[in-house]
Amino acid sequence: MKNALKTMDFRDVGGDQCRQFGFVMFTAACVYDWCYDLLTDSDRREIVAGVQHKVCEGENDRGAKMEVGFPPSGQGAISGHGTELQILRDYLSFAIAICDEYPGWWDFIGGRFYSEYVPVRREFYRAGLYPQGTSLYIQLRYTADLFAALLVRTAFGEIPYDEHDMMRVARSIYGYELPAGWAFASGDDHTTDKRFINLGLISLLSSHLFCDATARAQLEYFKSRAGASYST
Repeated sequence: MKNALKTMDFRDVGGDQCRQFGFVMFTAACVYDWCYDLLTDSDRREIVAGVQHKVCEGENDRGAKMEVGFPPSGQGAISGHGTELQILRDYLSFAIAICDEYPGWWDFIGGRFYSEYVPVRREFYRAGLYPQGTSLYIQLRYTADLFAALLVRTAFGEIPYDEHDMMRVARSIYGYELPAGWAFASGDDHTTDKRFINLGLISLLSSHLFCDATARAQLEYFKSRAGASYST
């Protein structure tokens, strides 16, 4: 992990680089937490410094960094890239992993999560729907919500939403699939061939979080439809 942070090179990465940088942060959080007893104090300091300087502040070969900034106060909690994995998986997982040694990270990121993101999603979920289409955005943004729910429940024992309302979202999405794998367009939909997208990761997380047999059955369906290797 330390070597990756020192040598990471995203010069050939186009598009939304925050997603690649975010995965580095998420991986660093896993290493910091799961391997905690195997790391020295120096190892931990190097990981935190590497993430902050290379991922958050953009001190790397391209000057690219997380779009929400550092501290992560940028972008919004209702729509846009701020509602994807940057805050809801990457920053949140890293803040939880390092909170004992660096409580300021959790104070800021956890504070923003509970004050901005949670109230919006509680309102969304009352309808059992996600308002940003049934193509790419639902795949990214509801997945991010599920990651946040999993992280917070694992760390603190409780999902900050009405679980039944949140569970209904995945079930509502399944209802947009038409015969022969076509998709009924809804909201901000930009699938070019109108095929129903693969919701494997959403189904996996939903089935685990809510012990939902319907989501589990859908996971098996998506696996069989796409073969042994399928896109998330």
